[in-house]
Amino acid sequence: MMEQNRNIAMLLAYDGTDFHGWQSQTNARTVQDTVNAAVSKITGETVSVIGCGRTDSGVHARVYLATCRVASTLDCDKLERSISSQLPDDISLKAVLDAPWDFHPVRDCIEKEYTYTLFLGKSMDPFLRRYAYHFPRKFDEFAAAEAAKQFLGTHDFNAMRSVGTELKSAVRTVLVSNYRRDGDIVTLTYRADGFLYNMARAMTGTVLDCAVGRIRPDDIAEILRSCDRSRAGATAPAH
Repeated sequence: MMEQNRNIAMLLAYDGTDFHGWQSQTNARTVQDTVNAAVSKITGETVSVIGCGRTDSGVHARVYLATCRVASTLDCDKLERSISSQLPDDISLKAVLDAPWDFHPVRDCIEKEYTYTLFLGKSMDPFLRRYAYHFPRKFDEFAAAEAAKQFLGTHDFNAMRSVGTELKSAVRTVLVSNYRRDGDIVTLTYRADGFLYNMARAMTGTVLDCAVGRIRPDDIAEILRSCDRSRAGATAPAH
């Protein structure tokens, strides 16, 4: 077998509804395993695809970067077309690029962005059921918008994460935390230098607690300082 002396970067998008998240699992369908199989089929090699983050079951990705090392000499356009032909309809390969040998999609990531979508209408739009959380309740729009702003800046986000892998630090810098409403559709957009396990969904749950009056937007600063997960909102559903 030829030496794997090439590092390729793949720009992916996927509908996470029918996947058990990104991370490889023994007895479940995952995005990582599916992409691994497609690349291996085309290159004839055993490959190990590394993704820029671990999305949970039901979480989707519009722009997701993954890399793997290969020996294949096929050019990027040929690899893109060939690998795409082996992927299911719920994964799209947008581009294949040659990356520096030492490029790593987690270590070299500068920013990540999550968008959480809510549907506030009385009756759920069937075309949004996979991509929006139905929340048909009395909703204080001003409180929700003010709550989102409270996450901006550098904080210890232990109060906004689920127990998962061990961390050296829960300090993250949130660069964008934006509320937007268009009719019955609300989008919450978060951009940060990194996210903890379920952090974006816990932030959303906390915004929703403010929207229904359980807590006040001004309470969020103290909740963050407390590092107490029980004081923040529930983890919003994955979809």
